[in-house]
Amino acid sequence: MFPWIEWVVARNMPLSEVDDPLTRSMSKLKPVCSKTLKVYLAMVAETVEATISAEMSDPVGIRFDASTFFLEKYVALFAMHWHDGQLKQTLLSIAPMEEGDLTAQSHCLFIQRIIELFHQSEANLAFLIGDNCATNRAIATRLNVPLIGCASHRFNLAVNSFLDNHKPEVNAVNTLMAALLTINNRSARAHAVIVAEAECDAVGLHLRDGGPLRLDRDDIKQVETVSDLIPKASMHWRIEALLADLRILQSVSVKLQSEDLTLADVRTLFDSVGQRFPSLKVKLSATASIVHSPTFEAAVVINGEVARLTTSDRKAVKRFEVSTATTNAGSKRKQRNDEEEKLEEDFTSSVLRAKKVGGAKPASSAYVKLLEKLPPTSNSCERLFSQAKLVLTPQRATMLPVNF
Repeated sequence: MFPWIEWVVARNMPLSEVDDPLTRSMSKLKPVCSKTLKVYLAMVAETVEATISAEMSDPVGIRFDASTFFLEKYVALFAMHWHDGQLKQTLLSIAPMEEGDLTAQSHCLFIQRIIELFHQSEANLAFLIGDNCATNRAIATRLNVPLIGCASHRFNLAVNSFLDNHKPEVNAVNTLMAALLTINNRSARAHAVIVAEAECDAVGLHLRDGGPLRLDRDDIKQVETVSDLIPKASMHWRIEALLADLRILQSVSVKLQSEDLTLADVRTLFDSVGQRFPSLKVKLSATASIVHSPTFEAAVVINGEVARLTTSDRKAVKRFEVSTATTNAGSKRKQRNDEEEKLEEDFTSSVLRAKKVGGAKPASSAYVKLLEKLPPTSNSCERLFSQAKLVLTPQRATMLPVNF
C-alpha cells in the first residue's frame, strides 16, 4: 500500500490516479481503489501526528505565514523545537482560515486549535516567527510570546526604502528597458547582438564564460528609437554606482535564504549593512520600531551568555532555561566586473568570517540549545506555498484541504 501512497503524494497525483486502467497496467503493484487509498492516507496522517506529538518538547516555537489561493487564505504552521540533538522544523498544517474574520484574535484561535491536535497548549509556546506586519505583532502580543520578525521580509522593506532614495536612476532604467522590450526594438536589439558577435569573431574574441553577450551603452545607441531615453553620462555613472550597491544588497538577500543562518548571524549582517548604508539603519537596527521583541532578540544574539545578560534579558529568555546544565558546547570592463563580483561574493562571507574569528561563544549551558539555533526567517513557509500552488489547481480547489 505504501508504494501507492508514495506514488500519489510524491507526484502530486489525484487519488483517482490509482483507479486509472492505464496506470494499473503499467504498474507491478497490486491494484487498489481510491477509496481504500484514502482510508490508508488518513491512517498514515494519524500515525505521523502521533509521532510528531511524541517528539515535540517544551519549549516550542511556531513559524507561520499566510497566502491566498482562489480567494481563500491559507496559513502554514511549522513547529520549531529541539529533539535528539538537533533543531526540528516540522510542518503541522497548511489549512484555510474562516472567511470574513482575519483578525489577530482569529489567528490566535487558529494556532491554538492546531497545536492542540499535537497535545500542546498555549503554555508551551515560547516564540513566534513570521513577517513584521501589524497583524503578526498583535498575534504575538495576545499570545504573550516574543515575535522574531522574518529577516528576509525586514531586509526587503529596507531595500525598498533604499530604492526610494534613488528613484531617478531606477526610473531611467525602467523607462529604457520598457522601450527596449517592445517587439520592434527587440528585433533591432537582436541585430545589434549579431553584429557585435560578428565583430568579436572577426578579431578572435570570445564571450566570457560562454554566456550571453550583454548590450552596453554603445550597443543600445544602435537602436535609434530609444536614443533619447539613454541616460546621460552623469546619470550613467550614478546608475553604475547604484548597481554596485545593489550587488552587495543582493548577496545579503541570498545569504538570508540559507537554512543554517542564525539570529546572531543576521544581526552581524544587518549591523555591517547599516555601517555601509547608514540610511538602512532605520529598518535594520536592533532597536528599530519594526522589531516586536528587541530585548528577546538581543538575548538570543549574545547566545544566552549569563555574564552578558541584563535582568530584562534573563526575563525574556526564562522559558529557555534548563534545570540541569549540560556540558555540550557546541578588458577594463571585464576587470571591473571581476572586481564587482569579488566584492559581492566576499561581503557576506567576510562579515560572517569576522564574526567567527571574533570568538563568538556557544550558548550557555544554562539554556537549551534551541536558543542558539533559532531561525531568523519564515522562508520555508514561502517555499511551501510555492510548491502548494503547483498542487492546488482549479480542479482541486473545491476539495477539502485534507484531501487535495
